[in-house]
Amino acid sequence: MQDHTVGMNPGIGIRLTAITAAAISLTACTAAEQPTPQTSSSEFGLLGADGCSPPSPIVGSEVQATTSPGITAYGLLFTASPTSLPGDGTTIKMVVRMTGVGFIAGHLVSPDGRERPLDWGPELHGDSTYRRPGAEWGIGFSFDEVGCWQLRLDGGHSDNATFWFEIGDHR
Repeated sequence: MQDHTVGMNPGIGIRLTAITAAAISLTACTAAEQPTPQTSSSEFGLLGADGCSPPSPIVGSEVQATTSPGITAYGLLFTASPTSLPGDGTTIKMVVRMTGVGFIAGHLVSPDGRERPLDWGPELHGDSTYRRPGAEWGIGFSFDEVGCWQLRLDGGHSDNATFWFEIGDHR
């Protein structure tokens, strides 16, 4: 490393470089540990938020997740009525395209805040006709009560995406 300090004691320049590098490193760790979700408008409308205020936007069979900065995630729902998801324990299949690095883990959280197991997945898929950016994953999950459910996908680093689903009583 060259010291480019002009008219300064070389020892001070090296110390300032070390202090600056430490400050940048500390700032990067803090930002990575506490990502701020993107909750702005999307091509589908307002993104989902905590407590399903609002739920994730669904257009046709496609839903868009609320994500950490720089990440996108879209899901394709395979169900009879994507805008009226069943709350009777029926398995719902969703194909997700999510940008970022690495494998993902899926977490299904019920309205009372308890984590529930996924029915299956996430399973990495090969090529398909679903054209959104990112790697493709298949996930199976089910809702067995009314209320606000969240399906959270955690990827490498601080990459995450959350789908918010409001399940009504459709009996």
